[in-house]
Amino acid sequence: MKEFVKISKALSDLTRLTIIKLIQDKERCVCEIQSAFDLSQPAISKHLKILEDSGLIKSEKRGLWVYYSLDKDTNSEYVKTILANIKDWFEEDKDLIKTRKKIKCDC
Repeated sequence: MKEFVKISKALSDLTRLTIIKLIQDKERCVCEIQSAFDLSQPAISKHLKILEDSGLIKSEKRGLWVYYSLDKDTNSEYVKTILANIKDWFEEDKDLIKTRKKIKCDC
C-alpha cells in the first residue's frame, strides 16, 4: 500500500502530471521539460526526482544531458496500471496542449 501512496502523491501535483504527459509523447531531456514551464531548472529537477523515486520515470545520462522516459520496464503493477490508464487521459486539456507547444530544445 505504501508504494501506491507514493505514486499517488507523485501524481497529485499538476506540474508532475504534466511532465508525465510530456514524457509519454517521447523521451525528453531536462532542457525540453524545463522549456515547457515557467520554473527554474532546480525546481524541474526536484519534480523529476519525485517522479523517478516513485518509479514512474527513469533517467539516462548521455554526455552532458539527462534524458527521461516512462519506466515501462518496471516490475510495479501499480506503475504499469497507472501509466496505461493515464495514457489517453487529458489529451484535450487546453493547458496541456499549450504546454506541449512551448517545448524547445537546444540539446
